[in-house]
Amino acid sequence: MNWRIGIGGRLLFAFSLLATMTLIATGLSFRSHAELESRLSDLHQNHIGALFAATQLNDQSRQIVSQASALSMAERQSEREQVKDELLDTLNQMEDWMRQLPDKQRYFLELNTQIRQTIMVLYQVTTQRAAFAASAHQHSQKLNETFEDWRQTLTPSNITSQLWYLELAFLAGYVEKVSAAQSFNELDYTFLRIEEISKHIAESAEKDKTLQKDKYQQLLSLLAKISRDGSMFHDKNQELDLSYQQSFLVLNNQRHVQQLARQISYYSHQINQVIDNELSEATQSVAQASRLTLGLSLLSLIMVITLSWLYVRRNILTRIRTLQANMQAIADGRLNTPIIISGNDEISGMAQDLAFFQQSALRAEQTHRQLQSEMDERHQAEQQLMHTQRELVQAGKLAALGQLSVSITHEINQPLAAMRNYMFSLEHYLQQNNVPQVQRKIDQVGELLDKVNNITHNLKSFARRADNDLSPVHLHTVINAATGLLQVDSKGIKLQIQPLCQNQSGQQIDTVWVAAEAIRLEQVLINLLSNAIDALHAVSEPEIVLTWRTLDHWVELLVIDNGCGIEPEHTERIFDPFFSLKSTTNGLGLGLSISYNIVQDLCGQLKLINSYAGYTCFSLKLLHSIAPVAASH
Repeated sequence: MNWRIGIGGRLLFAFSLLATMTLIATGLSFRSHAELESRLSDLHQNHIGALFAATQLNDQSRQIVSQASALSMAERQSEREQVKDELLDTLNQMEDWMRQLPDKQRYFLELNTQIRQTIMVLYQVTTQRAAFAASAHQHSQKLNETFEDWRQTLTPSNITSQLWYLELAFLAGYVEKVSAAQSFNELDYTFLRIEEISKHIAESAEKDKTLQKDKYQQLLSLLAKISRDGSMFHDKNQELDLSYQQSFLVLNNQRHVQQLARQISYYSHQINQVIDNELSEATQSVAQASRLTLGLSLLSLIMVITLSWLYVRRNILTRIRTLQANMQAIADGRLNTPIIISGNDEISGMAQDLAFFQQSALRAEQTHRQLQSEMDERHQAEQQLMHTQRELVQAGKLAALGQLSVSITHEINQPLAAMRNYMFSLEHYLQQNNVPQVQRKIDQVGELLDKVNNITHNLKSFARRADNDLSPVHLHTVINAATGLLQVDSKGIKLQIQPLCQNQSGQQIDTVWVAAEAIRLEQVLINLLSNAIDALHAVSEPEIVLTWRTLDHWVELLVIDNGCGIEPEHTERIFDPFFSLKSTTNGLGLGLSISYNIVQDLCGQLKLINSYAGYTCFSLKLLHSIAPVAASH
């Protein structure tokens, strides 16, 4: 048997091969682009930013040198404070840039810390030096003023007095020269001269008989102040010492900055080498990918030309034979015969016409099957919906029983406790053989058992599943069952049951029958009364009124309470499922929604008439019914 690859196979093979070549070329281009993008991103994240940070650090290191010199030369304290703040700000900026250099971050931060410490010590030394310089200058000024005042009070009377008087003037000049001393040698020489002149003046003053004794003592005190033991010498000496420290700190700071600059230069050189290597490798990778892509493109072009020639030569005849076979199969009744449509010429037009005819026949058959399937699905959905509604109603009843369990337990426990007491008394009367009392206690126990039996009977009736059929229901019996389950009287709530209209005051509720189902109607009343009880928890005189009236074909029952009411913005949503104003532990928000659906199933109406603080009224309308024959008898 000779196997031939049809048009579908050839096209699939050709397209697959071309797609493979295209994918390979695209993959190479994408890989090259991704690799280039990755390299550039790596350069940007790890090297370009670091290089920029190194450049910023280099500029700021030069600022540190100039600002440190300005700090040492500042004359006023405000200028020193300003320069110090600028230095610290520059160092903080340098620290931020240093954190962007992961390789040298720790080393650079240590240098930054050393520079910061040097700057702070330089600031302190400069401040102290300025303070001592000002103090020395102030001492010099005060001593000069003292010299001048003291000399003006003297009147030299002889040649000797005139000589030491002149020496006193020379001494004042040397004192003024002290504040201008720039080195320890200059300071020592100046004070040596001051001490020599002071000694000679003291000797001359001692020999001067015209000098008063108190003036002589003042002179000695003045000479003591300008000696090496005086404060002026101490302040000037401290100033010069701090000046040398200041020069040392400036040089030390420059060494640290120069060390930092050398490290930054070396780090920048390394980064530039890395960037050059990365760019060179990226260029080679892109060039190689471009060559491969070009080769694949040329190969794809050759394949396209070859496949086009084969298609023109061999494909036309094959398509005509295939179309002929399809037409014969459809004519024989095989509607599912696949029709291959390819190209855009007369042959493909004939194939499309044949396919349209085939699809029309298949569409009619498919429509019939689809309609039948939809009918089956709709019937199943309706059955599921009815089942879900019944389960939801049953869940609402069980939820209501759960909320009533505490009060029901209390109502059952009371008769049981009373029976326990009666049994004790009964034992006592039996021992005394008091037959009348024994009989009375037995009757009382029987009454309590009847009460418990009524409660459990109501619970059993309420909990069992309801029927869907409507039948005559005695309205008063349902009301009594609902109020009995809820134990309205035991909750301290005043309950009234009365007709609404005056013209019906003679009609008793015992004669009213409605078309409903007793269990579901009881569930509706329990939900309405339970909501009313919850609304009365904060009312001092709670009251619930059940009023009724008969219309043409309806019986309307109004449930009214004087509770907290319903806010106007909530009235439109009270019948929505899971909408509740209570906490999640007190309700699921299904009571009114289930009640509304139950009343709809009973062909009735349930709606909120009005509600505000102190008044809420719900209306329940049911079809009027005639009492059954057994009930009427």
